[in-house]
Amino acid sequence: MNDTFPNSCTRLAPHFIPDQIWIEYDDATEKYNMIILEIKLSEGTNLTPGQTAAKNDVPWVLRYKQAKELDMDLSDKPFMPALEQGFSVNTISFYKGFKHPQSGELRVIKMQ
Repeated sequence: MNDTFPNSCTRLAPHFIPDQIWIEYDDATEKYNMIILEIKLSEGTNLTPGQTAAKNDVPWVLRYKQAKELDMDLSDKPFMPALEQGFSVNTISFYKGFKHPQSGELRVIKMQ
């Protein structure tokens, strides 16, 4: 049993749903990397325990719902090799976005 996340949806498999993720494929290493962006109300809003674990590079298994299968990008180049449900993906960067209180502009800071 994992006591690190006592209030998680399931104590056996802590998880969170990122606001945005980008997946990149590194041809040299033949590995996938994940970049996560979490949007918060303000710069001072804390991350959830699951978000903090992701930021601290806990190994995550990517589960996703594919809306449409694509094999070519906008420039007619093949996409990276297909992801399969349950792949383990390395989190390489974690960003926090928030609305600046005076200007109302979106600010993004790198947290990892």
